[in-house]
Amino acid sequence: MVNLNFVTLHMSKEIWGDPENFRPERFIENGQLQLSKDKTLPFGAGRRICAGETYARQTMFQVFSCFMQAFKVSTADGKPKTEPAVRLQGIITSIPDGWVKVTPRV
Repeated sequence: MVNLNFVTLHMSKEIWGDPENFRPERFIENGQLQLSKDKTLPFGAGRRICAGETYARQTMFQVFSCFMQAFKVSTADGKPKTEPAVRLQGIITSIPDGWVKVTPRV
């Protein structure tokens, strides 16, 4: 059995440059989305890739898009956070609980 360490892959400075920063534009080249630059493996790869990957990605995009169209999301205190959240290591890597403010768009 071979297990991959997804945290190591997804936080690699050699692949991403600055993995702790959220920069979706890293996948855009000449105004076009370059899927070949996506080196994430949340659904596996090769012959054993998750059969529901396409459905899951489309559903996540649609839900997130609808949510962001309907609501404005900000930090609870209204100040931008400058430091990345500390990761809590365990069976599943997570970040500490935090509060956000969600207000309807008008």
